[in-house]
Amino acid sequence: MGEFSAACCAGVLTLEQTLAAVVARGRIMEAIRADGQMLAVLAEEEQLLPLLDGCSGVTVAARNSPRSTVLSVDASQADNVKALLDSAGLAVFPVNPHYAFHGPQIERLSDPLRAAFRDLQPVDSPLMVASATLGDIIEGRRMDAHYWAANARRPVQFSSAIARLLDAGIDDFFGNRARRHADAAYQSMCAKERTPGTGRGVVATRQTAVSVVAGGRRAAVFLGP
Repeated sequence: MGEFSAACCAGVLTLEQTLAAVVARGRIMEAIRADGQMLAVLAEEEQLLPLLDGCSGVTVAARNSPRSTVLSVDASQADNVKALLDSAGLAVFPVNPHYAFHGPQIERLSDPLRAAFRDLQPVDSPLMVASATLGDIIEGRRMDAHYWAANARRPVQFSSAIARLLDAGIDDFFGNRARRHADAAYQSMCAKERTPGTGRGVVATRQTAVSVVAGGRRAAVFLGP
């Protein structure tokens, strides 16, 4: 829900539109409750893909940082995937024990989601909005029903969105409900991408950014569940 929150705060969607969309999304998602779950792994995607090669029912759901990847796993394969990751010595954290978002299970819900979002009327924002769906800066008017259906299905490109904000000269990052296992990864990412001394670069995973200008400094505000 973080990207809906960001769109609302940026003025892309009204509060009324946002609340209606979030309620509708939650209602539709009940169809896949208990069909899968999501796991955060402290590892690069490139490290996980060979390890998971041949495993059915598992896909990359989010690229959160260079050292944090989220997997979407079918319920029937969850124990096997956890055992495989544990045997490889990787740190694994539960993200969602009931739903496998951002994966193939969402495919059959795409049409109902588009229908539920058809009345949204997104507009451009005076702020810079980073899309974790596309991993890039986006114009608000593009965040229509098709965009939000894709948002539920596609892998989250949060790492790429952060990189684009860094490229745009964002000075500081602030996140609510920061997850401790993600902090170090993001600090490392920001330090690698930035010129030293341009900002603190502390962010949190599974959240989406809206950039703002305050006191002459450019900052990215992160909003999420």
